Amino acid sequence: MIYFDGDSHTYGEELENPALESFPKILSEKLGHEFVNLAESGCANDEIMRRVHCYLSQCKEKNQYPDMMVIGWTEVDRETWFLNGAGKSVETYKLTATDAHKLYPERLAKFRKNVKYNGIYIAALTHYWYNQVYNLHCELELLKIPHVFFHGCTNWLQKWNDIRSWNIVKMDNIPAYAWNNTFINQTDPDFSMFQWTTAQGHPHTKYDHVGPLAHAEWAELLYNHIQQHALLG
Repeated sequence: MIYFDGDSHTYGEELENPALESFPKILSEKLGHEFVNLAESGCANDEIMRRVHCYLSQCKEKNQYPDMMVIGWTEVDRETWFLNGAGKSVETYKLTATDAHKLYPERLAKFRKNVKYNGIYIAALTHYWYNQVYNLHCELELLKIPHVFFHGCTNWLQKWNDIRSWNIVKMDNIPAYAWNNTFINQTDPDFSMFQWTTAQGHPHTKYDHVGPLAHAEWAELLYNHIQQHALLG
């Protein structure tokens, strides 16, 4: 069984039938495995990470692990607010800017000033999330669970490089973690599911999602990467 997680790109948002047309379904069929897709549209990386660790805890209790985990990370500057019994990423469909302003006008203003449009904080977030994802990679390596990571939205390094060019603060490069081919094109700031499908000429919706053909081609890219590097054994 293959475990999928991520944001709207992995969920298959705006597809007519995500359960049948999204790349998790297509990739799983190509690999000959059943799958579960816990991705949620509009979520932040901390939500993705919580789901992954919750799932791994259940696996450890049962001593049953997936054949592979495929995770598409979302934008580095998404922030989760706890509201009405659940975490909701602000300025997404989960908690729109309009609703956030009605509920917490000062909190939204500080979020935009101190997070969304603060280059130093974005740099810190980028380093933080690469470190967190690398920790997960190391844990999965220890558990001998094959895995593949990729950027769903804009590659984090694109924003990182933009910030460096602003000369806001002296910044070194992101540490060269040893991913063992598990994080696809991590060092290419122009590579993510969104950026790659755009480069292939696939039209995007108003909310930057793609159709069935783009999902099929993305599944093929992931499949070829998994096969090329023998990640599934």
